[in-house]
Amino acid sequence: MRRALKLAVFLSLAIFIFGCEDYTLKAFADPGVVSAGGSGKLVVSFKAHGKYHLEPEGLVLITFEPPAGVAIEKTELKGSDKISVGKFESKFTVAPGAAKGMTSIPAKVMFQLCTKEICRLINEERRIPLTIK
Repeated sequence: MRRALKLAVFLSLAIFIFGCEDYTLKAFADPGVVSAGGSGKLVVSFKAHGKYHLEPEGLVLITFEPPAGVAIEKTELKGSDKISVGKFESKFTVAPGAAKGMTSIPAKVMFQLCTKEICRLINEERRIPLTIK
């Protein structure tokens, strides 16, 4: 029983570790430091590795939850909103009276990662750091 449990934990960990090497996901604010009343853009990009690829018209859904004092032009991005395959942007504005300091913008990212035979759905959550000065 113990041996089976250890094997199950090992296999789960291996799948998690090696599964993350199939793609790279980046999410950041550009710029990462903004003055109150300023603006920038949120950037989400993903890239397939190895035997995987991204379908140009594949399923994509990205949602942002703006914190207090931050307005996001598009809180939901779909495949048709892409800048290029695997790259998405949405403009944001910081309110003039926004509290100074560090905050973060939660982002939920869903996209398809495909081989020649099959596609798998990737779901990730990230917190995009933003400093208001």
